[in-house]
Amino acid sequence: MRVLIAEDEFLERKAMRKFIEENFEDTSVIGEAVNGREAIELAAKLEPDIILMDIKMPGINGLEAIEIIKKNHSDSKFIIISAYDSFHYAKQAIGLGVRDYILKPSKKDEMLEVFKRIIHEIKTERENMRNSHSIASELWVTKLMKHESSESLAVMQKTLYPEMQSGYFFILSEKVEDVELLVENASHLSGDTVITKEDDHHLVLLFISKVRRRKTELLKVARNLHLLLDSRTLIGIGQPYTKITDLPRSFHEALTAIQDLKHVVHRQYGFGGEVDREFEESVEQMIQGVMEGNEEKAIHALSELFRTEPQEHLLHELFYRVKHLMDDKQVNMPSQSFVHMHTEQEWIDFIKLCCFNIQLYYKSKDKIERAKRYIHEHYQEQITLEEVAQMIQLSPNYFSALFKESCGETFIDYITTLRMNKAKELLVDQNISLKEICFLVGYKDPNYFSRVFKKQFQVSPKQYKQSIVK
Repeated sequence: MRVLIAEDEFLERKAMRKFIEENFEDTSVIGEAVNGREAIELAAKLEPDIILMDIKMPGINGLEAIEIIKKNHSDSKFIIISAYDSFHYAKQAIGLGVRDYILKPSKKDEMLEVFKRIIHEIKTERENMRNSHSIASELWVTKLMKHESSESLAVMQKTLYPEMQSGYFFILSEKVEDVELLVENASHLSGDTVITKEDDHHLVLLFISKVRRRKTELLKVARNLHLLLDSRTLIGIGQPYTKITDLPRSFHEALTAIQDLKHVVHRQYGFGGEVDREFEESVEQMIQGVMEGNEEKAIHALSELFRTEPQEHLLHELFYRVKHLMDDKQVNMPSQSFVHMHTEQEWIDFIKLCCFNIQLYYKSKDKIERAKRYIHEHYQEQITLEEVAQMIQLSPNYFSALFKESCGETFIDYITTLRMNKAKELLVDQNISLKEICFLVGYKDPNYFSRVFKKQFQVSPKQYKQSIVK
């Protein structure tokens, strides 16, 4: 434990330091402050676990210093030392969340009891935090392995590992007796944080790195780690990725690598090799069919694929590839989970829904393009959202939501930006009046037109026109 002493009397500070160093082996005094201001500065710089704080000090007193330190998000625990047995001070201390209040001159037994209690409290809090972090990390790894919502994965990553720059998976073919020692060794060899997850047959390791890793670095870690394991153990390696949405791919690459290594002699670790060419050709044809919305082509390729009797881990990788491509286009995935897809017919049903959703996506995209063309052709008129929605045969509410999703701005913002840009082009011509320009870009009221223009470009139409002349 790291302790900061804040006390204006020299002899008191030295007595406190001596008491702490003589009675608590794992506790050290990391700083001494002679006033409240110095206590605030040292607390921010040294981040002590415990602060012994005298109330009466020159300038900022102890209670004021505690309040400021707490506002700076300090996790330090406070023990107030005071020569004043004052209810007022005690009440203020309680209000600041400080429970330990020792009167001078303090008895050794009382000091020992307070210190032991507060050290135990800190250790308990840290243990609980470690356990909570460990449980949350394991849940996160499970979600990654199951391809769950990328949004929730990103939120968890920012909370658990905010400094993460890249991540990658190792999968061990054999379980180990001492997982804790393995994690310690893996972390030491890689310089990264390591999370483990056991499934029925393998031990899964996820490496969280604060830097971007290269494949050569991963191979070196795997080689050195293998020297510490049973010689029969295989280590499948997944590619390192910087995007959280790509981490599930690393898991399945490591899984593929394990399967490949089982068929290779004299090779105990590595990345996945080339899969069967016939299988890969069927996969490419099927994915192409899905992304075209061509149900017949996709299902034909799927049937060819099943003819090769693919292993489950390859189908899992295929599922992820389809999901990844559809996510990129922001197309809804069918609700089926991979764990419920066991037969060829279940895959056919899944692919049909994927193709249907892709077809809807292209139809919606086409409708939005038609709407945009209509706006560009009629922006000089008093066109409305309802009018355009009716033209492309969509309800106004659905069209409004679809337009914003596709264009990144609302219907009104889009048409306003278009009109304002057209107005800028017309303002170059000194022979056209501001009133005429107002009507030419679809506005009836010149004053309103001027307000919108100024809001868009921070200058009025008149000022803009004058700036061109200059």
